[in-house]
Amino acid sequence: MATQAVIRQRVYNYIYGAFPTEAPFVTRLTATYTDAEGVIDVLDGTQWEVNDVLENTATGELMKVVSISSNILTVIHAWQGTTTAAAATNTDTLYKNPRFSQLVIDNAIVETMTQLEKWGIHIFGVGTLTRADPKIYYEVSDSDIVNAYGVLRIYTVASSSEVQVLLPFRYIAETGTGPSQYSQGQGVHIGHFGDSADTDTLHYVYAKLINATTDLTARQEELVVVGATALIMGGTIVPATHDPGARSDRTVAPGQTSRDVRYFQGRFIAEARIEAAQLAVERQAQMWQSVHAARARRWKS
Repeated sequence: MATQAVIRQRVYNYIYGAFPTEAPFVTRLTATYTDAEGVIDVLDGTQWEVNDVLENTATGELMKVVSISSNILTVIHAWQGTTTAAAATNTDTLYKNPRFSQLVIDNAIVETMTQLEKWGIHIFGVGTLTRADPKIYYEVSDSDIVNAYGVLRIYTVASSSEVQVLLPFRYIAETGTGPSQYSQGQGVHIGHFGDSADTDTLHYVYAKLINATTDLTARQEELVVVGATALIMGGTIVPATHDPGARSDRTVAPGQTSRDVRYFQGRFIAEARIEAAQLAVERQAQMWQSVHAARARRWKS
């Protein structure tokens, strides 16, 4: 369950491993400031020049230096409108003219996570319903269900033995206009309730969309890191007919950068296939291993 900052740093490590000469100069603040203040205090003002862009790694804010007086920089907050002005403390770290801003890194991470559903990659979520006789259809209000797999398992817990009692059901994901009981667009028909009684709690397990880095399992973290790295590095490649400027990594097509991109793309594809296969096994493990299995499969068919 890595934080966004941890995943971001791992992407940075890969990117600047490929572009070692372009790792930004790193320093820190020496005083706090508010989001309305136009000056900031740094360790050494001689390391900065007018028109430098600095990034506060704690807030992600980009600022442009407009004048320098000793170790005090006058800046324009929220430079280029891509970030939000924010207060900072004297422990915050600054990057000088970063080639890849936090915004670029975070956008690539989010884009990679949105692609995971297409590969059949998800996590497992849980929820509860309350039995209400004689009701057999129950709406499921979770907004992060992967409809391709839906609810995988429904069970009650026997009070006498604490054993899970698995129930047959059919997951329904409706589209368009339907009866009012389908207003959520998704729900479950439960075939029978076993030994449970009215008002008992019914538990369910479902395939859940990955919406944040904290949702990722440990084995999915590296998948997102290499996917985001491939996206970012792919965006640095320009046609060979364009002037690459000072960046000699782009002078000869396809160039080392192209090879690096293909390496990370290949790793992402291979690891995505492995993860999807592993999840298919785990989804099957959620199915019943009991005398009710055949009946449950008929309900879900």
